[in-house]
Amino acid sequence: MTGAYPTRPELGEARHGWSSTFPVFRAARASEVVARLAAFIGDPSAEQMTAWRDSIPPLQGEIGEVMARERRADGYEAILEYELPLEFRRPDAILLAGGSVFVLEMKGKAGASQADVDQAAGYARDLRAYHRECERRPVHPLLVLTRASGRVGERSGVHVVGLDAVDDLVEELNGVATPDPVR
Repeated sequence: MTGAYPTRPELGEARHGWSSTFPVFRAARASEVVARLAAFIGDPSAEQMTAWRDSIPPLQGEIGEVMARERRADGYEAILEYELPLEFRRPDAILLAGGSVFVLEMKGKAGASQADVDQAAGYARDLRAYHRECERRPVHPLLVLTRASGRVGERSGVHVVGLDAVDDLVEELNGVATPDPVR
């Protein structure tokens, strides 16, 4: 990852398709973000390209809403398509906000399957277990259903939300986060 999340030299550089502060991500053209993600993946499927085009602009809007309500948010970071340590699996987005880590797995549907919940929970578990900086911080798994709205619920410790509820959940969970800032 970036910022206060150093990589271990023996594991090589952390791999991700996009990493920036919230203001840079919010201001970037969605087409630029998609192009960087596509270059990172190499040969993304048509479905993956559509998913990025559909989810990045609303995610940028949610980031903007966090920035409008929280003055510290200018120092928060957004990382997209982060390759987990020792693996090739990639959560869709990781938000480093205050003292918390938010792991977002986005699905282009209105309802969550148990496999979707397990996937989001697994990403959070692996970050806690294999990323030294995450073991001391709250790591919140979010299953983001792009065809749902609001808060859908919580299943097995995973917050299931529509894309429009990401900002509220980040703000709420950040209120209970440790005071140790990410940056």
